[in-house]
Amino acid sequence: RELPITRKGVLAPLKVKSQWEDISIVFTAKSRVDRLHREKSQSASGGRLNGEMLQTYIQRAFSISYHQNSIYKLLKSLNITWTTSRSKHPKQSEEAQENFKKMQIETIKLIPEHIALDKVDFWFQDEARIGQQNTTTRLWSMKGCRPRAVKQQQFDYAYLFGAVCPATGETEALIAPYVDKNIMTHHLEQISAKTKTGRHAVVIMDGAGWHQASLVEDISNVSILKLPPYSPELNPIEQVWSWIRQHHFANRCFRC
Repeated sequence: RELPITRKGVLAPLKVKSQWEDISIVFTAKSRVDRLHREKSQSASGGRLNGEMLQTYIQRAFSISYHQNSIYKLLKSLNITWTTSRSKHPKQSEEAQENFKKMQIETIKLIPEHIALDKVDFWFQDEARIGQQNTTTRLWSMKGCRPRAVKQQQFDYAYLFGAVCPATGETEALIAPYVDKNIMTHHLEQISAKTKTGRHAVVIMDGAGWHQASLVEDISNVSILKLPPYSPELNPIEQVWSWIRQHHFANRCFRC
């Protein structure tokens, strides 16, 4: 049987015994397809769900034949869209990430006793390796023509240290030829100098080897809070690196 779709992407009633049976089939089909999508998207082994797989699933589960175009309309009616994905490490723990978002206790343990919570500034810090091998991005071009953009093949690079406080808009950054604890300490001293008197900075960063809590032992107004392992999406400064690469480093040639 072919299950028809209206112009608005809604499943049309089937001509079977009764209208109520049609509605039951429709809602059962949509709920099970939605559940299949959620299970596949959360699978630890990864993979990609496509229209052909959904066609086969619906055929086996309901003995109903869908046209490929109807599959996409069904997905649209479930508010599911075709989009680019973000990478996820196989060892990433969603439980650890959720616990990190409730970090009041960890924050209280980090800051000095005489500092009130409303006097704490949260900074997000990270490093990006910037080199000559950058990406190519979309360009404006005449129709029917695919433009060519320069892409270097050399291997020279430097490291960009950056930190931002979303609440105040303050930022700090430095460029270094390599990464180590001494450079990281200097970067934390920059953040310390930017923190106003009477306030305390909690710097959120990942678990890189040069991100050690001991680096702030001699910096009284700065503390370090580590992100859960394999959780770059919890650090908003990652979006800054992505924006910089796309808008300022892509399609360019650099001379060292």
